[in-house]
Amino acid sequence: MHIRSNAHFIAGGPLSRWVGVAVCALIVVLAFTGTNLSASAATPPSLGTTSGYAILAGTTVTNTDSPTVVDGDLGLSTGSAVTGFPPGTLTGTYHIDDTAAVKAKSDLDTVFAATDAQACDSTLSGDLGSRTLLPGVYCYTSDAILTGTLTLNNSGDPNAVFIFKIVSALTAMSGSQVLMTNGGGCSVFWVIGSSATIGTDSVFVGTIMAYASIAMQTRATMLPGRALARTGAVTLDSNTITRPPDTCALTVATTPTPSASAIPSPSPSPSPSPSPSPSPSPVPSASPSPSPSLSPSPTPSAAPAPIVVPIVSPSPSPPIVAVPGPPAGPGPSPPVSTPGLPHLPRAGALIHDAVIAAGSRIIQSPGSVLAFIAGLALSCGLAVVVRRRLVRRPS
Repeated sequence: MHIRSNAHFIAGGPLSRWVGVAVCALIVVLAFTGTNLSASAATPPSLGTTSGYAILAGTTVTNTDSPTVVDGDLGLSTGSAVTGFPPGTLTGTYHIDDTAAVKAKSDLDTVFAATDAQACDSTLSGDLGSRTLLPGVYCYTSDAILTGTLTLNNSGDPNAVFIFKIVSALTAMSGSQVLMTNGGGCSVFWVIGSSATIGTDSVFVGTIMAYASIAMQTRATMLPGRALARTGAVTLDSNTITRPPDTCALTVATTPTPSASAIPSPSPSPSPSPSPSPSPSPVPSASPSPSPSLSPSPTPSAAPAPIVVPIVSPSPSPPIVAVPGPPAGPGPSPPVSTPGLPHLPRAGALIHDAVIAAGSRIIQSPGSVLAFIAGLALSCGLAVVVRRRLVRRPS
């Protein structure tokens, strides 16, 4: 008996219902977190002297006669051909196959190998677009393509590390973008096994370390980012490349401007408006309005005044009420003793008294006896109707 009841408690009782709720909640949580791929924390690579460069190439750096803007150093080793500056502008230092460029290239080889050696937290395939990724190491076993928007959620840490290891080529299509939440981008690294192409009008984030070449197509930007090619060329066309700082700060939206602008606005507006408006308006409007309006009004209204007087004057004469009926009792009792209307309810009596009072006024004017009789008959009829309705209502 005990075992059976416990089995029933587990199989169909409250415990099974709670277990079912917990399982459903777990499924919902897993379903909602599936779009945000989470990985373990990656290790930020040490760039060495390469960190000061926005562009570093092995053979040539070519700007296609366009207003490219580069914020950072530009280095080249072992090649010596840098073209398109100007019209391109550089905020930094040119290192063309000098000692600094050679050292930067050596550091690039080291950081490339160290970053590529980090273990993969997640292996991806297909388009990078329409994904939201958390910090970690992501690997592609072949080419990678970006169409649309790739969102990197740094979970509130602008220096969170994202590493993308791509065995072959990376192609960011025209108009694509890498979007960082809460700012950042200082620790986003792309290790490319061959070449990288950043398409027209695309917005890219991160340091690209390509084994071969990097092509920045028209108006593509890297904000922030670096274009570091180990053995090949870097080509530019109306681009903007800003070297990431050593550490990134969290972007905070500030809105102090509306409070300051609201203070001076009310002070000038109320002061001029009340002073001129009251002084001129009452003076001209009061003088012309009473003089013409009072003189014509008493003249026409004096004619109908005597008509009102005879209607009001006969009201204080109560003895006339005794004319239509023989009873001579006090004022409130005539409705009960009126012939033809025995035992009227109070509502009917009130109607009856009201009509008789009206008739007493009407009869004072000549030729109104018939109107009084008609009013009396109407009061009797109304009294009967009210009495019948009151009798029908249940007590």
